[in-house]
Amino acid sequence: MDEPRQFTGVTPEAMECMKRNMRAKGIMPPEGSSGTIEHMGVSLSFSYVGPQQTLEFRILSKPPFIPDQLIWGFLDPVVEGCAEE
Repeated sequence: MDEPRQFTGVTPEAMECMKRNMRAKGIMPPEGSSGTIEHMGVSLSFSYVGPQQTLEFRILSKPPFIPDQLIWGFLDPVVEGCAEE
């Protein structure tokens, strides 16, 4: 699996925006600044450090037929779209 994906400059508002967007797509991220997100056989960990405004995702497990790039291709625009607001 790929290395973890890190984002910088993620404000608390952008983090909440990202969670709202995920919920709208049927993905239920846990409350708080870290945890595990599971959806359709994909398991990701995330960790947000507010004072440094950093967010990291790591693929923990996934079905073998789902490429890592498909997962990142979904997540990247969700995070980057909220960071631009």
